[in-house]
Amino acid sequence: MTRSNNEICRLCGSTAAEYGIYGKKKYYHCPECDLIFLDESFFPGREEEFGRYKKHDNTINNSGYVKYLSGFIKDAGIDKINNIKRTLDFGCGPEPVLKTLLAGLGINTDVYDPFFYPDESVLCKEYDLITSTEVFEHLRNPGKTLNLLEPLLGTGGILAVKTLFHTTCRDFNGWWYRSDITHICFYSPKTFAWIAEAFKLKIRTMDNHSICVLEKYPNTDT
Repeated sequence: MTRSNNEICRLCGSTAAEYGIYGKKKYYHCPECDLIFLDESFFPGREEEFGRYKKHDNTINNSGYVKYLSGFIKDAGIDKINNIKRTLDFGCGPEPVLKTLLAGLGINTDVYDPFFYPDESVLCKEYDLITSTEVFEHLRNPGKTLNLLEPLLGTGGILAVKTLFHTTCRDFNGWWYRSDITHICFYSPKTFAWIAEAFKLKIRTMDNHSICVLEKYPNTDT
């Protein structure tokens, strides 16, 4: 039986067409939300994925990583947001470095990571800010994840995401970001515009590289 060249988009549920074979792996592109995603048959096993994450040197002693996260705080405007009382770092990794940096700004942060900090009780609270740095590309079902995160935002709550946009590359086949075996989904500014509309969020700020900051505004459908 020949498999269809179409697939259901993992973000919006529309019909996505085959994007091509790159690095011997099949990818799809969704014309509705502009998501590019890997065929499920090429997803890494959970142990393989976990092993890859354990090799990351994302620690407070890594000055390059600290500089990277400090840049995210500044570029996302987190240091300029007032009245942040409760924050969630979603997908914090093996060491919650961002939590430490935010503590320096007087911001208390809960952490969640399915591999390293799997306490799901933090997913039952309301937050003023949710951060997710270099996480969205790993998501197997980003639509499902956003359905989880959006209700956790209080009115005026902020979702700050960092993931390298596929619009930054001219050669998808040779793109280093694609070659990571744990990277499954790739986004663009158009993708985040779709997310904002679909989840009733507004784009607070977005660059053309890797950062989108979304804000939850009051429901006016009354």
